[in-house]
Amino acid sequence: MTAMNRLDFRAFNKALDYREVARVLGIDLKGNKALCPFHNEKTPSFVFYRDHYHCFGCHESGDYIKLTAEMLCMSNFEAYKWLNDTFSMGFSSPGNTTVKRSFRKQQTFDYNAWLQKAKIDVADYIRIFRSLEETEFKDTADISGAEALHDRLLESDDAKEAFGKYESEVAQIGKKLERFRSYKDKQRNYRQFGWPE
Repeated sequence: MTAMNRLDFRAFNKALDYREVARVLGIDLKGNKALCPFHNEKTPSFVFYRDHYHCFGCHESGDYIKLTAEMLCMSNFEAYKWLNDTFSMGFSSPGNTTVKRSFRKQQTFDYNAWLQKAKIDVADYIRIFRSLEETEFKDTADISGAEALHDRLLESDDAKEAFGKYESEVAQIGKKLERFRSYKDKQRNYRQFGWPE
């Protein structure tokens, strides 16, 4: 692919293969559908199209740069650069290019802190989901996969390299933990205060 002289998000997004994007983000496809990574569901309602995605359950939609940014907690520009590098697409991504950035506060990323938190989150996931009785969450929990990921994180000597290899898997686990904790909070509030679930 010929390198471009300036950033063209639309052309870049059209050049992406949604199957490859799903693969590197840890999304399991069934044809062009998947379980939505943004809300808990049992039947796939997250549909991949040629140049965009749409969830018919929670109505989340956008292009694949946005999907990557949401999944990996980065700005659209950072997602563009990450995809460009990951797939060696050859599009321009000069560091001095001015682009409209997200409102996320820009910080220097601490890979060591990420790795430490990743180990704790994955260990929590294994502990919590192994003991669950609620089938809604346990049925989709890949405990053996999480155990293998935890081993790889423990063996990682280079935190930045570990981030590049395992960040999407850790992000998936983090999102599932967040959904589960939100679910448990709602249950607790219902029992304690009689709030609707």
